[in-house]
This record gives sequence, structure tokens and C-alpha cells, in this order.
Amino acid sequence: SVNQNIALSDVHTFSPTLLNESRFGFNAVRLAWDALDSGNDASSQAGIPGINGFCPFCGGLTRISISGMSALGHTPYAPTVRHTTIYEYIDNVTMVQGKNTFKIGADITHNGTSLFQTPDPLGEFDFNADMTSDGTGSATAGGIGVASFLLGLPYNETRAAMQGIPHNFTWQEFGFLQDDYRATPKLTLNIGARYEIFGAPTALFNHQANMDLLTGNLLFACIATTCTAGVKTDYSNLEPRLGFAYSVDSKTVIRGAFGVSAFAPGSGGQIGTLADNEPWEEGQQINPATPSTPGLTLDQGLPGL
Repeated sequence: SVNQNIALSDVHTFSPTLLNESRFGFNAVRLAWDALDSGNDASSQAGIPGINGFCPFCGGLTRISISGMSALGHTPYAPTVRHTTIYEYIDNVTMVQGKNTFKIGADITHNGTSLFQTPDPLGEFDFNADMTSDGTGSATAGGIGVASFLLGLPYNETRAAMQGIPHNFTWQEFGFLQDDYRATPKLTLNIGARYEIFGAPTALFNHQANMDLLTGNLLFACIATTCTAGVKTDYSNLEPRLGFAYSVDSKTVIRGAFGVSAFAPGSGGQIGTLADNEPWEEGQQINPATPSTPGLTLDQGLPGL
């Protein structure tokens, strides 16, 4: 993993009553890990087709889980690739005029995130006693998970696969205005408001999709809907900030405040969520018709998505 951070700050005093503070920040996080058996086509070599060729950078043996034993093969959530790059600029101005101290500022952030992570990109085959039971009494009577594995008869097969590494972007733009008003020598009022815009996410190559709940149709970004996959930016986040401080005597001060805050839905303002929809991420789950009826066998592997 590699982390990189840069922070720059400039505080400029124009006069005894006028101050400006500017800040710029850059943050980059690069995380990646893989399974120990990556970089080979072990599944194909073991006679399990349809595994190693789907993800171009996923290698190794598919995960094999046998009841009563430790799992074999690939580690869940490997490989994982996460790259996040954030640029942020903040500027605040403070101005004193008589009984008023005015503060005005802006905060602009650009967030770019790339994330590849699924629980089983190479698939998983689960074996228990069902497939080798004698069918009398308990469904598992006479069966054993190892025997089901040796016969290549899983009771469950799954895979979650992504079409490459998604790259998602969003802007966040905030502004505020505040007045600290010294109404009397004992009473100070804080009156202000904050305005926040969490931009709808976009994706490189428009790899986003949403669903029309009325028709059940997938809506591809920039094709069947907007380039933000139908997500609209909310421009209504105007948030009040009110407060006061009252000095009762030299030893007692009473303070109170009220405010409303907005938060981005999901991670980074829904960033990455719409890139997880079909066809950019697809899943498979295959089960036999009945607990003791064989379905796809291990040597048949997984069908294409």
C-alpha cells in the first residue's frame, strides 16, 4: 500500500480587521492485495473450467469449501484494488466591523475512487453430506462432505465478478456565512448558514447503471438516462446555524446552539454504488433442484456470465 499526502496553508492579514486563510490538500491512498496463489491458472490445471479466464488479473485455484474441513483454494475478497484520490481547497475570510465578526468561506472537494472487490471472483464450490446421503431419514444420513467432493458434487456454486476496475468521480461544494454579533457586553449571538452540494457521481467510460422500478429495466448511464445514471444532484441543502453565549457573571457562561447538517448517501456521495449494478458486476448462484439431486459437477466448472 502507498499513502501520499500534501497540505499547503496560507494565512494573510490584510489589515487588523481583515484576515484570509487558504488551504489546499491532496490525499492519495493506494491499497492492493492478492491471494498467495495468484498469477497462475490453477483451476484449469486442476480440471475445473470457466474460472481463470474470466477476470484477466485474477489467478489461482477456485475456493473449495468442504463441511468439517478448512477451505481450500482462493482467499475471499482477493484480489482487492482500491485507489482513492482527493483534492480539497478551502478558503475562509474573517472581517471585523464594530460589534460584528463576519466569516465567509468555501470548501471544494474532488473525490476519485477506484475499487475492485468481490467475495469470490474465482467462484466457490461448497460440498456437504447431501449429495452422498442415502436419502432415508435425515437428508444427510450416510453422507459425508469429503465423499461429495471426491465425486465432484457440490450443493452450492457461487461467483461475483466485476467487469474490470470501476473508476468513479464526484464533486462536493460547500459554502458558509456567519456573523458573531456582540449584542451586549454579556450576550453574543451566532447567526449563520451553510450550503452544501454533494454532486451526483460519474464514472470513467460511463460504467454505471440504474434500475427503473416501474419497468424493471436497467438504465445505462449516458444511453438510457443521464450520465449520472439518473441520480440528481440535490441543491436544497441550506442549513441554519444559530447559537448564543451569555455571561451570567465572572464564573458562569451559558451557551446554546442549533444546527442542521446534511450527509452524503453511501460512501462519498453514492460513489461506486451504481458501478456495482449489472452488467458491470454480475453474480452467479447455482443449486441442485433438491438437496440430494446432483446439479453441475466440479469438472463442469462455472458457466460464462
